[in-house]
Amino acid sequence: VQLKQAQVKASQRRFNSYADFYKNTLYMHKDEELKAVRSKPPGEALAFAWEQKEAGNASFKANKLEEAYGKYVRAAACIRYILPKNDDWRTEGFTDETLEEVVVQGDTPEEKRRVRELLLSCYLNIAQCRLLERTQYKEAIAACDEALALDPSSAKAYFRRARARFEPPSCGAAE
Repeated sequence: VQLKQAQVKASQRRFNSYADFYKNTLYMHKDEELKAVRSKPPGEALAFAWEQKEAGNASFKANKLEEAYGKYVRAAACIRYILPKNDDWRTEGFTDETLEEVVVQGDTPEEKRRVRELLLSCYLNIAQCRLLERTQYKEAIAACDEALALDPSSAKAYFRRARARFEPPSCGAAE
């Protein structure tokens, strides 16, 4: 059993390195509404993603952090997500090679800019939700890392990542 677990872990090394919010996109592929959005042209998928993000903002303002987090993850998952190449992956398992990473780029320079802007905003908001919950510091750091990959000069991402690293005195995130 331990050998099998070690083999599975080795075959999923890249997947296991992802943040939880990105890993969760794999489990969203059966969501019919999201599936329909992902099959639309980039402009339409982007419009739906922005609606999800705005719904997340409304939840955040109502102090419904977990609901807001879910909306931000869903908004980002319209644009950047993981798909299984094998429909039977739930019973047969998966490896890094049997997963496909999809990133909607946009067809025009304006769409490309809006995709980047949406993802940046979602990652920063995911980090903020996790910081305010005071339990998910590693995920906040990962979200900030994703934001910084999109915009290396994002002061919000640096600030939130620093807070996540140093605010929790005993969570181990700073180690």
